[in-house]
Amino acid sequence: MRTRKTLVLAAGIAAAAMALAISVIPEVTQTTTVKTNEISYSELSAGIQSVLDEAVDSENNVHEEITEVLNQGVVQNNLPGYDWNEMAIANVEDTVNMRENPDQESEIVGKLSKGAAGTIVDGTDGWTKLSSGSVEGWISDDYLLFGTDAEARAEELGSYQATINTEGLRIRKEPAEDAGVYDLAQMGASYTVTEQLDGWVGIQVGSDTGYVAADYVSVEYKLPVAKSIEEIRAEEEKAAQEAAKAAKEAEAKKRAEAEKKAANSSDVAVLAALVQLEAGGESYEGKLAVASVVMNRVRSGGYPNSVSGVVYQSGQFPPAGTARMASLVANGAGSDCVKAAKQAIGGVSNIGSLKHFHAARLGGDVVIGNHAFY
Repeated sequence: MRTRKTLVLAAGIAAAAMALAISVIPEVTQTTTVKTNEISYSELSAGIQSVLDEAVDSENNVHEEITEVLNQGVVQNNLPGYDWNEMAIANVEDTVNMRENPDQESEIVGKLSKGAAGTIVDGTDGWTKLSSGSVEGWISDDYLLFGTDAEARAEELGSYQATINTEGLRIRKEPAEDAGVYDLAQMGASYTVTEQLDGWVGIQVGSDTGYVAADYVSVEYKLPVAKSIEEIRAEEEKAAQEAAKAAKEAEAKKRAEAEKKAANSSDVAVLAALVQLEAGGESYEGKLAVASVVMNRVRSGGYPNSVSGVVYQSGQFPPAGTARMASLVANGAGSDCVKAAKQAIGGVSNIGSLKHFHAARLGGDVVIGNHAFY
C-alpha cells in the first residue's frame, strides 16, 4: 500500500545523536593544577553534580530534537475513524473522475465529490488509486490532498452524524424530557449533529435544531464517499422519475382546481337562480334554507351527487325547467341569492339535514317565512 508518511533522514538522526555525545563532554578552557588534599569533599560533590545535571539537560534537549524530526509530516489523526497517513481527500469544488487505469483516457468508473475521502490502495507517478464507498479507481494527484493538508480539509468539510438506534425516538424542541416534540425518528435514520450536550445530542431538523437522548444514538464523524457510475445513473434516473411524477401531479392538481372552479362557478349560478325563483321574496335566512335543501340532497347519497343533477331532477323543482331559470343562470341572480348559494355549497346549513320544503301552512320541522322545511 502506498502511503504519504515523511521519511526521516538517517543523517538527521545521526546528527542529533552526535550532538548528544558532544553535549555531555564538559568544555575545558584551561588546565589548573591543584593539590588533591586542598579540595573539600563538598566542593568535589558539587562539581560532579553540576556536570551530571548539564549532561541530563543536554540529553533531554537532544531527545526532544530527535522526536521533533521523527514527527515531521506524520498526521496526528484527530478525526476518529480516519487515518490520514493512509488516506486522501478530494480537492475539488464539484467532483473528480475515478478511472480504471492511471490515464486521462481511461474509462471512468466513479466520481469523488468535494470533501469525499478514500483509502490509498496504490500509486504511480502523479496518480493515486483510492478505495472509497463501492468504488476503486485512479485519480490524478492534482485533485487530491494528503497528510496534514487532507486532515485540515476534512475538519473543514466533514460533519458528525447521529444514527438512531431505536424505533420512534422523540426529537424534542429542547434538551429536556418534558420539551415539545418535532417528530419521531426511525431506527437507522441519520442526522447531522449540531451540538453535543450532557445526555443529549442536537441534530439538524430542517431549518431547526432538535434534540435526541444520547443513550439512543451513535455519533460518528463522517465524510462523503465516492459513487460508482452505476450508482450515479440510478440516482439520476430516480430523480428524473420523481421530477416527472411531481410535474404530472402538479398538472393534475392544476386541472382539478380549474375544473373545480368552473364547476363551482356553474353550481353557484344554477343554485342561485333556483333560490331566486323559489325564495326571491324571502329573507336571507329563507334563501339560505332553500339552498341548503339542494345541498343536503347532493350530499345524502339518495339523490344525484351534483347541484345540476338535483336542481334539474324531474318533478322536484318545477321552476328549474323554465325560460326564466335559463335566463337567471346565464345573466346572474340577485346578490343575496348568490351569497346563499355560495354558503350552502361551502357547507353552511340553517335547517340541519332536512331535504324538503313546501308552504308554511302545511307545517314541518322548521318554518322560515312562507316555507316549512321537513
